[in-house]
Order: sequence, then C-alpha cells, then structure tokens
Amino acid sequence: MNVKIFGPNLRDQSKGQFHVHAAECGDCKHYGPEGKFGGEGGEHDEPVVFVETAAGCCEYVYGDIVTSDYGYQPGSAEYDDLIDAWISDFWFAPCVKELH
Repeated sequence: MNVKIFGPNLRDQSKGQFHVHAAECGDCKHYGPEGKFGGEGGEHDEPVVFVETAAGCCEYVYGDIVTSDYGYQPGSAEYDDLIDAWISDFWFAPCVKELH
C-alpha cells in the first residue's frame, strides 16, 4: 500500500507522533505548516512510501536508528522487538486499516 507518513511535529499528538494515511487520501491536505494538523511537511512534501504492514511504517521512520544507534540488524529478534515497541508512536487513519 502506498502511504504518506506525517510527523513528528504535529499540533496534536494525542493520537500519535506520526499519522499514516493512504497516499491518495483527501485528509493529506490537512498536514503541513498551514494545515490544521500541522507538521513540517505537507501533502506535497511528504514522500509516498510503499509498505505492507504497520511495522513497515515504523521501520521506514526508525529503521536506520535501530541499525546505527542500537546496532541491531533487520530481521534480528532485537530489531523486530524495538520496531514493535515503537509502533505506538503511530496513528493509522481508517484509510489504511488493511495495514493492521
């Protein structure tokens, strides 16, 4: 699924530091400095990312940190455990319910 991941500097982070929407979702227009949800980027600034699972979103954002700062390699139990622990930083909009 093609998604856009907005965050972490959103105005309201009560749902999560990162919000995930389908790339074609109309709600993407509400992100960015002028949008009601805020954030650094916006609808046209955020890359379209292909993911198959919710963990894939977390891996996209945090994977390099887990590898470089913690030294865990993708596919290792430690890597997977850390990615799973940080999934709570993400809110998944209804348009991406297939990721769960």
